[in-house]
Amino acid sequence: MRTAQYFPLVLAAALSFGCGASGIQIQAQSATALRTVNDDAVELIETACEEKSAEAANNANVTTDQAEVDAQAILETCHAIKDAQHAVAASHDTWSMALLAAIAEDEYDLQALILLATAVIRLYGEVVPLAARLDIELPELPPIVNTLTGGGE
Repeated sequence: MRTAQYFPLVLAAALSFGCGASGIQIQAQSATALRTVNDDAVELIETACEEKSAEAANNANVTTDQAEVDAQAILETCHAIKDAQHAVAASHDTWSMALLAAIAEDEYDLQALILLATAVIRLYGEVVPLAARLDIELPELPPIVNTLTGGGE
């Protein structure tokens, strides 16, 4: 289940309930910001993969067989990037649902929520170098995310 439609709810609930207030607020804001970054990354990846595979397939400077091989190699790299990006989205959904549950129950384990957030950040960090293989520059994580991992905003 995609939870993107719930992000405004997560943020609004965290801000209104005051739940441990700043910890949950930062997580809700970070979840919303990370969803935006992830959505932008998905769009960049989709567009670049389509363009690069088409360019390789239509490369007049190589034989048709070589163009097919090159296009296939790009598609395989794109599949790896997309699979990694799907893992980011799934991990983000898990974190967001945990945040929603924590807010709804007004009971939470902030450390467990931070671990879920850290998993999303780590997975996104793994996508960046994969995308770079095809010269796809993904957006940086927003500064608020650094507050989850010990950095400042």
